[in-house]
Amino acid sequence: MFNVAFIAESAEQATWSSAFAEAGLRCVAPEAPDVHIVFVDTRLPDFDRRLRELLAEHAEALPFILFLIEQDFPVASLRDLTRGGYDYAHLPIHSAVLAARTQRLWQKHQESDAMRRQLDESNAVAAHSMNLNARLGRLLQFMEHGFSCISFEQVVRAALKVLNEWQLHASVGVFHDRGIDFFSDDGQLRNIEQEIIESSRGLGRFYDFGSRTVINFAHVAILVRNMPIQQTEYYGTLKDHLYFLASALEARIAALILEKRAQERANRIQTTVIILQQIIADMENAKLAMTARSSAELDKILNDLSAEFPRLSLTNIEEERLSNMLNEAADRVNAIFQRSTREDQGFRSLLTQLAETLKH
Repeated sequence: MFNVAFIAESAEQATWSSAFAEAGLRCVAPEAPDVHIVFVDTRLPDFDRRLRELLAEHAEALPFILFLIEQDFPVASLRDLTRGGYDYAHLPIHSAVLAARTQRLWQKHQESDAMRRQLDESNAVAAHSMNLNARLGRLLQFMEHGFSCISFEQVVRAALKVLNEWQLHASVGVFHDRGIDFFSDDGQLRNIEQEIIESSRGLGRFYDFGSRTVINFAHVAILVRNMPIQQTEYYGTLKDHLYFLASALEARIAALILEKRAQERANRIQTTVIILQQIIADMENAKLAMTARSSAELDKILNDLSAEFPRLSLTNIEEERLSNMLNEAADRVNAIFQRSTREDQGFRSLLTQLAETLKH
């Protein structure tokens, strides 16, 4: 559970707080020391002053800011209002949708922080090791470049290039949700090497056999084919370098796996929303057609009855009363159809807002 706070009107804050409580989120005062996300309603005339005061109170641990803006608000000006992470959502927005987006936003923010910490740790390890060997300068470049790679193949090819510069030849196995991807520096996919990588998973961080070494991590395994076992001192130092390289590669691969999972979840949700929108549209069209047919049938019945009045031997008062009753019944039926149509349109609008929220 995480804590959220509001810089907003009391009425809006009460509405959002109720929806957030139902979603399992805890609402606290903006000045609370453990606030994680602060919602800022930019419709307030003094929201910027209150935000500056809040950031001054939380200078050591800045909360994430989610601005609630109207369509004509200058988005570019938001960057100047906060020194930390921020995002925005357009008003009006349903409180339940806002609560759901807050949960996703916090999860995404935590994943970003985890990736940032992994990058910081990798850079710190590399900076410390550069004092021991100039070769680690190249390793640092890989760590910095690796976190800009957007695919398994791209980051693995960058790692294999570093190994080739160290005069090493290697293959890499990447383990993910859908199996294993296998890469080799010379482009040849050898079944025996893939079997070695898979079978050595439980044999420790380093598994040596002859001039070959396998470095194992949770999502990555590197098989080096030509370790310099005759050069004892260099061999030991090289193992340290290989550990740092494999650790950085593991961090980026793990981050890419998280990104892929998050994207797949978002795509599935987006697809579901689109399908629901289409279903609602089809239902609405069918209902309109049925309403038209029902109205036509009611009109026909009324006309037929009106034509039959002279044959029923009714007095004028009885005819008028019967006609009024039939008209009132027709009006009630039409009102039911109209109310149902409005409810469908409201649900369809909610789905549209949800789809727009998921795009951010």
